[in-house]
Amino acid sequence: MFALGTFITEKLNAQGIKRSEFVKCLGYKNINKGLRALDQCIEHGEPHPFVVQNLPSALHVEPSVIEKVLKITQQQRLDKKEARERKSFRPHLWIITEEKRPTSITMALLTGFAHKTITLPPDITELPFERQLEMVKSVVRSHYAEGEGIWPFFGKILGYSYVHHFRENIRLDVEGNVTKKETTPFEEPEGYLVVGNKKVKGGLFNTTSHVEPAKKG
Repeated sequence: MFALGTFITEKLNAQGIKRSEFVKCLGYKNINKGLRALDQCIEHGEPHPFVVQNLPSALHVEPSVIEKVLKITQQQRLDKKEARERKSFRPHLWIITEEKRPTSITMALLTGFAHKTITLPPDITELPFERQLEMVKSVVRSHYAEGEGIWPFFGKILGYSYVHHFRENIRLDVEGNVTKKETTPFEEPEGYLVVGNKKVKGGLFNTTSHVEPAKKG
């Protein structure tokens, strides 16, 4: 539980107040609506504006106390998000194309070309960075030559992004030369088909490229 949830729960237990009674103290007339907002704070650590605004008076504490708890909660949420990103991250190349949207979304998804990723060995980032760039440059040149500079449904290949860290990536030209370094999280666009009322993500149809595992030394 996040700091905000722990703080509210401990205060309610100490004062012997039930959640249904507490939401009335917060100013809610619709109890169910108030309980949902309170659960958002307690269970998920997501500060609901109306709840947060009325917490000091409802719990009989100074606003500065709530501000301190909110800062701790925000940091906890950021740490948890970073831990998730670190765990799920895999180094890869993202293909930068002339068209951002495919000429045929359906065919791009069904054939796997909507997923513009070239997977790399997970241990590539353990190598010296110059060695990483050498390997990536080789992959870029081969990929560009094999496809004759075209990625189906997206037109010309303009370059690549080497995503070597979950919060960093390097832009490369079609020869594999570094053109730009970025220190912002790289987010890949998500494609999907709508079948009935359900979204079918393109990932179900992916056919990604692979290279051999990195060799140390």
